[in-house]
Amino acid sequence: MPFQKVPTIIIFIFFLSQLVHGQEFKSIPRKGKFYFQWGYSREKYSKSDIRFTGPGYDFTAKKAIARDDPEKFTLDKYFNPVKLTIPQFDLRIGYFLSERYSLSVGWDHLKYVVFDNQNVLINGYIDKNQYPAYGGIFKDTLVNFGYYSHYELTDGANFARINLDRYQTVWKSRNKKSYLDLIAGAGIGVLIPNPTIRILDKRLPNKFMWGGFGVAVNAAIRFSFWKHFYLQAEVKGGYLDFLRVRTNSKNRADKATQTFSYAQASIQAGGYFRIGKK
Repeated sequence: MPFQKVPTIIIFIFFLSQLVHGQEFKSIPRKGKFYFQWGYSREKYSKSDIRFTGPGYDFTAKKAIARDDPEKFTLDKYFNPVKLTIPQFDLRIGYFLSERYSLSVGWDHLKYVVFDNQNVLINGYIDKNQYPAYGGIFKDTLVNFGYYSHYELTDGANFARINLDRYQTVWKSRNKKSYLDLIAGAGIGVLIPNPTIRILDKRLPNKFMWGGFGVAVNAAIRFSFWKHFYLQAEVKGGYLDFLRVRTNSKNRADKATQTFSYAQASIQAGGYFRIGKK
């Protein structure tokens, strides 16, 4: 999904919900309910400057191109309870503060892979004495990214986020057991990557770590049925700031830093429930 389309879709859904709201369409009673949802996603990422620093080196790969890493669809990978967390998934649990607003927490399991076989400009230095195969001083030097690094967050560029969403009911059946909502929201959270990285001649074993912060906005269409279940299509756009991704398991001084934007499209299924008596 092109980045420029995400803000347009979100703005369109927001203004459409405002238009329907102006027609006095009565909201569905849901204050005090909880909801749980699970789904799968695809992502697009902006180009990113990745800075690698550590003892004996400090250089930046400019405008590196990355992709997501979806699992090929099979019933076993996507519906086997033991393997549900392997694909790019979104998990969320929320609570309705009122008929129109909910607060939720969730985990977006994004996957981010920098293409090895791409030429990038690098600036900085690598100490020839410590790294004779890579050493030099670089000023907009064109190199192959994969020679200096392999960089992927396929065990997750994980985004743990708290979100506030607004709901606008635009249709409901006569028996009120089925209805359609437009949803718009925003959230903020922390990044918990689990990287697979080689930088120069160093490799980092997979390990979850705190990595930075992120913000996102979202818009969705949700179809609820049989009172307790729903299907949802959602688009999301966000900005992620990785302040520290460790690139050496033995030395905390080795790290990568970067920022990038992303666009996401996802399909989710979920359900409503209450805790205690109404």
